Amino acid sequence: MSEQNKKENHLQKLLGKRAKAQSTDHSLKLTKDLEDILEELVAAFPPGCFCPPSQQTITQIENALNDLLIWSTSAPISTSLRIQLQDAINAVKNQLSANPFLCCNTLQSLQALEVVLISVVGALPLVILQPIPLLISLQQLQALFSGYIACLACTPGPTGSTG
Repeated sequence: MSEQNKKENHLQKLLGKRAKAQSTDHSLKLTKDLEDILEELVAAFPPGCFCPPSQQTITQIENALNDLLIWSTSAPISTSLRIQLQDAINAVKNQLSANPFLCCNTLQSLQALEVVLISVVGALPLVILQPIPLLISLQQLQALFSGYIACLACTPGPTGSTG
């Protein structure tokens, strides 16, 4: 099975799980909008140092990333940008589940995701969104990730600059 088919099958499974989990209330949307997803992603990250993250933090980040992955399937962006976004999301998820957990690799994948998200927000039609809340969420992610790098650089030992 090709890599693209695997990704599509995985996304279909996620969509199925998400649809089952949704309430029967028709006022709920099938997928969240990007603003809500980015707010959820920002809220998933702890203040202070990130490494090593708790299992609860990892789960919250993965949930937000799954929502972002689902959103990406119908996002009004180019196919190449959609693939970049999906690849960046999967790279973060792979790093979060890596054994052993490697903080530097995870932070690098988070920064790569942030760069792609900036491109995604820049590519969205302005009539679809209010860009200010999205830009604020992106700035919050950037500040969190910068803080995590500073924390990592300033913390000696296995979870610090050598971890």
